[in-house]
Amino acid sequence: YLDHLAGIRDHRIEENLFTGIKAVGLAGLSNVSRDHGLLVEARKQYLAAIRLVNSALQSPVDSVKDSTLLVIMILSIFEALTGSNKQSLTTWVNHINGASALLKQRGSNQLATPKRRQMFLQIAFSLVTSCIQQQVPLPPHILQLSSEARIYADDCDDKAWGVLEIMVLFTEFHASIRGGTVSDPQAILDRALELDRMFEDALTDMPSGWGYKTVTADINDNHVFADYYHVYENGWVGQLCNGMRALRIMLNDTIRDVLLAGFSSKPPLFLTAEYTTQFQRSVEALYQLQSEIFASVPQHLDYSFKEDPSSSTSTYAGSPFSSDSSYTDIADDSSSGTFSSVSSLQPLIRTSSSYFPLWPLFVAGGMDITTNVARDWAIQTLRHIGQSRGVHQAYALADMLDKKENLIVWHRQQRS
Repeated sequence: YLDHLAGIRDHRIEENLFTGIKAVGLAGLSNVSRDHGLLVEARKQYLAAIRLVNSALQSPVDSVKDSTLLVIMILSIFEALTGSNKQSLTTWVNHINGASALLKQRGSNQLATPKRRQMFLQIAFSLVTSCIQQQVPLPPHILQLSSEARIYADDCDDKAWGVLEIMVLFTEFHASIRGGTVSDPQAILDRALELDRMFEDALTDMPSGWGYKTVTADINDNHVFADYYHVYENGWVGQLCNGMRALRIMLNDTIRDVLLAGFSSKPPLFLTAEYTTQFQRSVEALYQLQSEIFASVPQHLDYSFKEDPSSSTSTYAGSPFSSDSSYTDIADDSSSGTFSSVSSLQPLIRTSSSYFPLWPLFVAGGMDITTNVARDWAIQTLRHIGQSRGVHQAYALADMLDKKENLIVWHRQQRS
């Protein structure tokens, strides 16, 4: 959703949005420079932004402005940047739930332009993660609005809306299992297989421009899991694909667990060869999905690449983690409500982009059958994101992976 800031150069923006952007910018600068004074100022801006948002929510006009919705999502990024413990995950969920309520209030009018539809989609995908952690289905108004939005969609947009609808079905299925309303092993297996096929088809049948390049890398590079990584033509597409892969991991983990329980039950279930074959397919799918998520991470960490004309793939070239990132322009901008240049927003957008792979990386690293090498790489990568990019929520997820804690179980304990 920070892409929506790209067009605000020299334009006056709402005070609440401006304040939220400064809060996130200062938090990022504080994290990378380890300057506690900047963090204190960032928290002041954060609290000021919350007060301004609460004031806007009291107005029937201001509450439905794009800036009000956008600042709520930006404040969720603030939590990701500054929160290094489990409680910050709950606060992040609260921001996402607030954005969901605002989507409902905004109604069908928010679907009238491509930019607004994209913002709706991006928030809805964040809401999927929130609902999974809370073990609840996606709210009905999200499905209703997404169905209305497909009237306006072109081929690429239609694909994204279709993916959202599958994710809605997943959250319903996941909540029904966790809530105990569906417990029959065969019913769980059949539905998990059906949803997995839907996601697999969506990942296979991608529109033009939704692909990625495979880039070769130094095998000794600790920030690349294998000897290659993937670079997507569109970063948002990479986020969408990783979201589907993370949910496919959860589905295939479920399929594997149900089959294992059936194999060992008395009397045993799933005795025919097709179930043994499916068990192996799910294991293979889990490792493949994990490798694809791992391969997507370097792009979020600013790895550069160049084309190799003699090869069908690309070749690693250049140093990752640009050292010229600075939030100085954001910190120095006046309170006039304008940014002096789009470039002053780039460090903010760059750091925030490292926030998006956190959930898929956590899911991939926490698979039941993950190897110690893969789990350790995921833990170290999360900690590296926390240290080098200032996204402190990565520390909380890394610690949970290290202790083999389940994020979903923890959220359930918090509600009890």
